Amino acid sequence: MLMIYLLCCNVIIGQAKFNAVHKIEIKNSVKQLADECTIELPMIFLQKSGENKLSDVVQEGHRVRVRLGYNDELFTEFKGYVKTLHYDRPFRIECEDEMYQLRHKAAKPGVYENIDLSTFLKNQGLEATVNLTDNGGKDVGFTLSKFIVAKGETLYNVLFNLKKDPYSLYSYYDDGNLKIGWAYSVHSKMGETNYTIGQNVVKNELSYIKAEGRECRVKAISNNEDGKKVVIEIGDADATVRTLNFFNVPTHELRSRAEAELKRMKFTGYSGKLVGFGFPRTKAGSMIKLSDKNYKDREGKYLVDAVTITYGSDGYRRENEISYKIN
Repeated sequence: MLMIYLLCCNVIIGQAKFNAVHKIEIKNSVKQLADECTIELPMIFLQKSGENKLSDVVQEGHRVRVRLGYNDELFTEFKGYVKTLHYDRPFRIECEDEMYQLRHKAAKPGVYENIDLSTFLKNQGLEATVNLTDNGGKDVGFTLSKFIVAKGETLYNVLFNLKKDPYSLYSYYDDGNLKIGWAYSVHSKMGETNYTIGQNVVKNELSYIKAEGRECRVKAISNNEDGKKVVIEIGDADATVRTLNFFNVPTHELRSRAEAELKRMKFTGYSGKLVGFGFPRTKAGSMIKLSDKNYKDREGKYLVDAVTITYGSDGYRRENEISYKIN
């Protein structure tokens, strides 16, 4: 029996509620501070007479919730706030997750030296879960040797600057809770999603590359308890750098860890993007088990770096960008 899947959505912006849109695009990545959502609405919503126009009801700063699905089975794909309104054709609403609130909250200026990260965050009024562990999974401390917060900066600026070298600390909101840590450890894992090429893969933009054909570079940083850092960088000169952060690791061990990571990055397997349907659901930081019935030896598990969700006349899709092979 042929199963028919009907698209459905439920979008709330401020007091406005509707179940029809022109298009929705949602982006999340392990290396971006904020999840982003763009909602496009038909111009008819702006031109209604005899009632409040949507342009009068929807304003910057209003709360947003986007739920998408099939056959009346809906899942929340985005929660945040209206960031910018564009009165184009179609009417376009740019949204951002809880990071939007931090763009409008002033940071406490000053020069912070040799201060524990958790203490610094509390000083700034940020309630956050710090997720920093050593190689054995044990929680470790993190000291900011010297961090400057300029007058007029926002809390968003603070988190953005923590993302830069030499700290490389990433922040993101998970169901309203702020989490801070190193790029791949800080994101919540959604478990494992199965994709089979030729079955539930709508579009395949993957390349199968042998290990010897990959150019990789690794920077390993030991953040020592005295506030100093030791940096080891190895690999191909022109390759994109993969940064690893550790706590109180001796130089010889730091090099060994960098070499182990470089070896792991030079894997034989897939790289690139694959597009699936709205279900099964994936998110940046989750894992995909990828298989191909024509190439059974190529099965493997990969980390999802970024996900772009689209919804509209072309259907409900998830574009997954994968990075390295987990096993």
